[in-house]
Amino acid sequence: PVSYNICMKKIAQDLTEGTIIKKVFSVALPMMIGNLFQIVYNLADTFWVGKIGKEAIASISFSFTLIFILISLAGGLSAASSTVVAQYFGAKDKKRLKITISLAIWFIALIAASFAMFGLLFSKKLLLLLHPASDVLPLANTYFKIIMSGIPFMFLFFILSGILRGLGNAVLPMKVGLISNLVNIILDPILIFGLFFFPKLGVAGAAYATIISRIGASTYLLIQLLKGNLGFHFSFGDLKLDFEIIYHMLRIGIPASITQLFVSLGRSVLIRIVAGFGTVAVAAYGIGGRLDSAFFMIFMGLGAGISAFVGQNIGAGKPERAKKGVLQIGGVTLVISTVLGIIAFIGAPYFIYAFTPEKDVIIAGSIYLRTLAFFYMFIGFQFMLGNAFQGAGDATTQMFLAIFSVILRVIFAFAFSHYLGVKGVWLGLGISWAITSVLGFFWYLSGRWLKKRIISKERIVKANA
Repeated sequence: PVSYNICMKKIAQDLTEGTIIKKVFSVALPMMIGNLFQIVYNLADTFWVGKIGKEAIASISFSFTLIFILISLAGGLSAASSTVVAQYFGAKDKKRLKITISLAIWFIALIAASFAMFGLLFSKKLLLLLHPASDVLPLANTYFKIIMSGIPFMFLFFILSGILRGLGNAVLPMKVGLISNLVNIILDPILIFGLFFFPKLGVAGAAYATIISRIGASTYLLIQLLKGNLGFHFSFGDLKLDFEIIYHMLRIGIPASITQLFVSLGRSVLIRIVAGFGTVAVAAYGIGGRLDSAFFMIFMGLGAGISAFVGQNIGAGKPERAKKGVLQIGGVTLVISTVLGIIAFIGAPYFIYAFTPEKDVIIAGSIYLRTLAFFYMFIGFQFMLGNAFQGAGDATTQMFLAIFSVILRVIFAFAFSHYLGVKGVWLGLGISWAITSVLGFFWYLSGRWLKKRIISKERIVKANA
């Protein structure tokens, strides 16, 4: 049989040695490429749904808001698993590394099943909380129910991808993600419009395309795991109740989940405010938000890279290397985000036109993009800092910053929209990004986040002995 160490060399990468930017990008770049294909999928999905009408676009906007809330709750555990895996890998504590992965997979399976049942039972009631128009609600309900039925597979893919990134391997998740998104893009028009021998399913077709592609991706990674091809041979005996690991996962996972939850709730409140300005505003927010998410995928890639880098170096007892890496990648992030902001501002009407020919939506969507383009550098830096803090084990600071940001954007949205209409909502969102990123930078300078490690110096010495 293939030994554990040999398998680990195949799937993992040591980020504690070598050139910092090169090492971070070895994780970030594959994720960026994968995210770019995710962008293509998101845009293709919105493009084909947009051909049905603005009601269809609005329906997936409402549904996506709720889906993002449910996914974010489990995303905390995924983030925690990645952080704990990275730090134990950096400390070379292989025993606890394997137990961490086992516990993470079992926990995510239970959580995903619970969320799926909850979403299917209360889908309509949840959507009504967002006040969708009467002609939008049935479409949104259909889309939401189908997506919820496949949530367990989506969660499984997230957790396995996060674990691999914690090990310094973003290539395998990227490859599987590319194939999954390609399948999704191909299935979208076929199922939406009933091409070949398939029935015409409309909005439901877009949901089915998403679920089918995610089932394939998660199943493949799970099979590779069970076969031992990812470096770990699991059995029921591997599921040990190591309370120290559980404590660390909850210590990071609960704040991370709350962080994601508040961000999601913020989106829910915003879309409810936007809904008061009509379907055109919701459609503009839906398309503009998708484009924003597309740009932010790049920041997420950098965030994943810096999180794994910080985690491994903290685990290896190299806090100064971790701090230096955050500063260097922060500079790179500012350059990239500025370029993206310029592209978004100049190309705003063309981007919106690609999804809908309706002039009122193009005008409203362009205002959204051009307003927020001025704040891209702040959200990019905020993404990077938040992931760095999380990689160090300081998920609590990220949580407080997220909560504060959501409170600010809601207050600003209410206040500014009273005088500026829906434009005030966009302005409030951007200003909240700016304030939060500045506060995060001051916390970085304090260096206190480096002391939130989950592994003691004594354990590092013992693990490396």
